[in-house]
Order: sequence, then C-alpha cells, then structure tokens
Amino acid sequence: MAGLVGRCWRDAHLDVGGAVGAGVMSAPRPIEYLYARDTLMCGFDGGSCPCERLTGRAKWDYHVERLRITKKTAKRIYYLRFESTLCTKTGFVDRQQLEAEGQVRRRSARWWEGDATVYAERPDPPVWFYLGEQQPDLSTLRAEMATAHPDRGGTSEAFIEARRRYLDVKGGAP
Repeated sequence: MAGLVGRCWRDAHLDVGGAVGAGVMSAPRPIEYLYARDTLMCGFDGGSCPCERLTGRAKWDYHVERLRITKKTAKRIYYLRFESTLCTKTGFVDRQQLEAEGQVRRRSARWWEGDATVYAERPDPPVWFYLGEQQPDLSTLRAEMATAHPDRGGTSEAFIEARRRYLDVKGGAP
C-alpha cells in the first residue's frame, strides 16, 4: 500500500516528462473552471434562502458554482461535478459546443442537478433579474445630478456618473 501512495504522490508532483526519481518539480498549471448556477435548494425546505438577504449581483452570484476542470480533450471537457473527502463525481461536456456557444446543457442532466447547464464564463444575470429591485426615484436622481454639477461646486466626473445613473433609470441614451 505504501508503494501505491508513494507512486500516486510522485505522479502528482513530479514532471511526467522527466526521469523517474529525478525529483524535478513541474511548474504548477493554472486551475481552470467552468461555472454552473444551482437554484434548486433556494427555499426548498420551506425556509428562506440566505440569498434573500442579498441584493443585485451578490444575490445572483450566491448560487453560481465553480466547477474545476480536470482534463481537456479535443471533444470533451471533464470537470468535477461533486467533490468531498469520501466521493468525487466527474462530468463532461462537449468542448466544441461550449467554446462556440459559451454554455452547454448536459444531455444526461436531470432537472434537479445544479450543473445541468454549464457555462464557460461566470454567467451574468439576465435583465429580468433586476426588475423586482427598487429603483431610485427620478426626482432624487435629478437632484443628485444638480448638486454634482460643476457650476454648483461638483466635479465633472461626479456629474457624469450622476447623469449616467439618471439616464439608466429614465431609459434614455447617454
């Protein structure tokens, strides 16, 4: 058993291309990730989800999971679906589809699995995600824009930022 443990350690820590026993440490590879968004457990048990106390992007990112890539081939990307001290589950997605579309739905995925849809980059919230949030009142934003105006003692950067917020809420082009 000790030989197996030693061999696993050696394979994991020594350069595969170097001579066995040479002791040449390989340069660490950067860890790459895929992303998935799991919302199944959000309020599942009748209680409230901790994400309910968050707002904006933080609320969205609460359910985004990083999935560590373990292997890349010409056709597939393998990643860790689940990792614990007792068990590790590996999944894979079609590499060409993921690189072309930026996301892929696993064919064997069940609706309750958190990695049913896998993303190449951290997914951005859709537009409808922000619709339920309270937007500032236009009169308040107009007042902020007036106080940030350079003619009233503000800076041009502060005025530009206040005007951008005003136009975002109003729906006009900057």
